[in-house]
Amino acid sequence: MDQLPLELLHWICNCFDDAEDVQNFRLVNKAFAAIGAEHLVRHVHFFLHEDSFKRLKAISEHPIISQHVVSLFYEADIYDDPMMGFVEWESHVDLRSRVDLGYVYVPDVNNDERAKRHERRIVEKFNRTPRHQLSKAELRKHYRIYQSLWQQQKRLQDTDQDLAFITDAMKHFPRLRSVVMSSGFWYRTRSEAVKRAFKDSLCYLHGDGPYNSWTEGTRQLKVLLEAALLTDTKLEAVLAGSISWQFFRLDEDTMVKMISACASLTTLNLMLSTGQDEDGDELGVEASWCRDSMRSGVLRSFLESIPNLRHLDVSFDVSNGPDDCFPARLGDVIGDNYVWPNLKELVLGHLDDASETQILDILKRHRSSLRHFGIDTIALNPGNSWLSLLPKIRDVVQLESACICGSLSTVDAMGLPEEAWNITPLDVAARDEEREELENFILDGGECPLNLDNMDFR
Repeated sequence: MDQLPLELLHWICNCFDDAEDVQNFRLVNKAFAAIGAEHLVRHVHFFLHEDSFKRLKAISEHPIISQHVVSLFYEADIYDDPMMGFVEWESHVDLRSRVDLGYVYVPDVNNDERAKRHERRIVEKFNRTPRHQLSKAELRKHYRIYQSLWQQQKRLQDTDQDLAFITDAMKHFPRLRSVVMSSGFWYRTRSEAVKRAFKDSLCYLHGDGPYNSWTEGTRQLKVLLEAALLTDTKLEAVLAGSISWQFFRLDEDTMVKMISACASLTTLNLMLSTGQDEDGDELGVEASWCRDSMRSGVLRSFLESIPNLRHLDVSFDVSNGPDDCFPARLGDVIGDNYVWPNLKELVLGHLDDASETQILDILKRHRSSLRHFGIDTIALNPGNSWLSLLPKIRDVVQLESACICGSLSTVDAMGLPEEAWNITPLDVAARDEEREELENFILDGGECPLNLDNMDFR
């Protein structure tokens, strides 16, 4: 054991799936313990809770572990603002999932009457079951826990303790190069740690709601980037989602700081939210406001201030809002002349007002470096055609991979669709035959899998 090369021991640690494996590895001997410490906590996860920030502080103060942290993951979900009263809170308490009703199977609409009757019986049984079996005294106890946790989150933000904790931690992470900010389910599935920390409040953290004093994810991303700037951390990767488009409406002085913090990035992923209604049922209620703001070029200018990008992914959460309006135009994200000389991967989603010439020109400008191109829902202008555009992509850039998915449409002068195909996005299905056929066509040629006969309307 003692004769194994250090490189092999580090390789073994890199192969472990979780921290428990590394902890067991460290029990072998002192040499293994020292090497394992370098791999124990390379990616630090935290959220808006005092205990989570204390853990972050403890990791940052460890003389060995802190020296090997390379990324931070801020799980940004918080309670809605304002605090709910007891009656409203109680209406959200639903513990029926703890009552053993068995697996609720919803038959297909094409199933026979027997299957449909079975479904109705299950649903009726579920609806007759009390939402919970807690006394008023027990409910009051859990409501006080909810109040305490709500007030704790509010205090951490109102007094800038969140910024202070994160800044102090970053000072001790010399190898930190990446930050991830995720609310809802973007980039990361909600963690068990968050569920445990807030479970006694009996109230689900919905994310960062539309009526908070800070719009979705905006404060959390601002705090991460401001802390990086204060500690002179040269970030190489930022993944942020779901984050409100209103992040780009921060005041001018703040945006200067945000740009400075991102100056060294090589990877930037943004999933921009366009708002939701009060009940969280309808997305995109701010799509028209977002579109007006994006027309000013604020997002485009932000991206052009990051010259070393190798991986760029910018998408919005909806194709169009209640006013039948896309959140942004293609030209609001990628300008007519700018070039990222090292751009290797480009993914764009939920944009309109695009043309064949515009897309091909973007590819031509980056043909020396670009190896992956992705589209998730783009609408072409009148006089353009996906059937004309797709074969030309291979002629202007040598890609190693491509992903063309979502809604591919072309509109006429009245804004009505002339072409329309819906291809399953990656976040819906890991493998999709139509999407794979389209990627093969983009890379290798052959017969285009899209044609006028298999459009989604005819």
